[in-house]
Formats: sequence, C-alpha cells, structure tokens
Amino acid sequence: MSDPPTIQVCLGALMGIFDEYAAKDPKGPKDKLSKAELKPLLAKEFCGFGEKGNEETLNQMFELMDMDGDGQVDFEEYMMVLAAFACACHGRPYEGPKK
Repeated sequence: MSDPPTIQVCLGALMGIFDEYAAKDPKGPKDKLSKAELKPLLAKEFCGFGEKGNEETLNQMFELMDMDGDGQVDFEEYMMVLAAFACACHGRPYEGPKK
C-alpha cells in the first residue's frame, strides 16, 4: 500500500487544525473560529502569533481573517489567509481570487 499524496496529507492537516480549534468553545459554532479560539491556534501553529502580550497582533490577524466582518472566521476565510501566507513565504504577491 502506498502513502497518500503529499497535498492530500497537507490539506487534511489544515482541515484538522481548523476543526480542532473551531470546536473548542462549547457555546460557539463548530464551523467558525472565534477570536478566543484563534488565539491558541496562532500561538501554536504560527510560531507564537497571538501569544500573551501580543494582543495588538492578534486583533490585526483576526480583523484580516474575518473578511465578512461577522466576528467569526469561517473555513473559507481561514484558507484564504493561509493562501496569502503561503504566497508571501514563497516570495509571490497574493491578489485574492480571480473573478
């Protein structure tokens, strides 16, 4: 039996991370991230973003990710920011989805 394709594994990891953190607040929706759920995700998965004492960075990241302004980050918004982050790490500008 061969290993699954690398992209499939990576996408599964990204989906799993979102689902793990979105489910942390028992009163909140399970398909969206609140700012409280985003903070530990950023601290653990993004090399310290959102750690204690870095509230301004957390607020900026949340505002950037909450593209529709509903106070939550849904999966599509999460993936759009990850795409922009990947482009930046790869030295390419991110211009958003093509219309």
